[in-house]
Amino acid sequence: MSSSDVETDCPTTLGYDAAFSPDLDEKYKCPVCLVALRDPLQTVCGHRFCRVCLTRSRGRSLFGKCPLDKTLFDPSQVFEDNAVRREVLSLTIKCDHHKDGCTWRGELRDRESHASRCAEAKVNCSNDCGHVCSKRLMPTHIVLCPLRMESCEKCGLTLLASELAKHHLLVCEQFPLPCTVCGQVELTRPNMVRHVDVIEGDCPMVIVKCQFEKLGCYFQVSGIGGTNWTKPRQ
Repeated sequence: MSSSDVETDCPTTLGYDAAFSPDLDEKYKCPVCLVALRDPLQTVCGHRFCRVCLTRSRGRSLFGKCPLDKTLFDPSQVFEDNAVRREVLSLTIKCDHHKDGCTWRGELRDRESHASRCAEAKVNCSNDCGHVCSKRLMPTHIVLCPLRMESCEKCGLTLLASELAKHHLLVCEQFPLPCTVCGQVELTRPNMVRHVDVIEGDCPMVIVKCQFEKLGCYFQVSGIGGTNWTKPRQ
């Protein structure tokens, strides 16, 4: 990232709070925000401040007052210290995620460029489940995420992984199911309906009631062909 890219940061941003290596020299530290100078300005009394820090300290006043020695100054007397700005951007820093294991070191001006590809940078799950982890660990989470989308291997419908089991048991017409009457397996939902049909089905354990049940006949038959007749109710 070039130094010009760094300057495009939001104008309300204070100094650079980074892990400098070696530690930040006091001459590059803003006396107001106490971190590295960002877009440094120098007053007539020779002190340097971040552009935002000095602007805020002046507020709406016609004249400014040095935050250190209270010297009054006209805003036109303040100048951009580009030499110090370049020096600050050339300082070596550690990655913001060095405590998480990232070993990158580079110039401050390259901080954002590295951050965009750092494996230890924290990211949000793309499924909006609320989980946050490093880029390095996110692929593992995605495989197990409760809000991940999966396709039914039988009918091809895409739905939440957490809903897949319910889909198989209650909706999918291609998923094989066991007959709850005889236990026969590998029956799709349409075949299951035909399998237990009392007239055309072939389930050997389906209960067939007498067609005259409403008239008082309580005989039942279990299985195809009229075998295993039960005794009439008393």
